[in-house]
Amino acid sequence: KPKGLFLLDSYHCSRYNTQTRRLTTPMFQAVFERARELVDAKN
Repeated sequence: KPKGLFLLDSYHCSRYNTQTRRLTTPMFQAVFERARELVDAKN
């Protein structure tokens, strides 16, 4: 099981980043999916 702290990052979900597709909805959702995986693995 993972121990300690985790840092997840993403591009800011600004209009510029979404319109230029630097950040897509699936990419942003993946950050939260990964966070959930880490929380579940820690418990």
